[in-house]
Amino acid sequence: MINLRRYNQSLLVFSTGLFFLAVLFAHLAGDSVVSDVFYFFVPFFLLAGLLAGILISRGLKQGHRAFTQVYLGISMGRFFLYLILLIGYSMMFRHDATQFIVGFLVFYLLFSFFEVNYLYHSLRKGE
Repeated sequence: MINLRRYNQSLLVFSTGLFFLAVLFAHLAGDSVVSDVFYFFVPFFLLAGLLAGILISRGLKQGHRAFTQVYLGISMGRFFLYLILLIGYSMMFRHDATQFIVGFLVFYLLFSFFEVNYLYHSLRKGE
């Protein structure tokens, strides 16, 4: 079982560090490489991670089968939400589409790696 409070603290520390690295990157890279909404990626994925942590924690309390169903449901729901967001933003703001998609996918991979890594270690320890 995961400790939700510890997960939230770890996610907040990870997000804070990542935000500072993102600000540094945006400052060094310039406007041509960075999306107009670049600074909103970290708070967006932080909120998505917090919500996922709450739902995953509830699923774990109901047993292994419920956890699997909840985790797969969350993953599929987020996938479709992210896909709609990527397509919608890209169609509305074509001038910023490439930078947005690349930035979004980078942050998606970083936050996904964090979540899977945390869950793996927490479930392995039996927390």
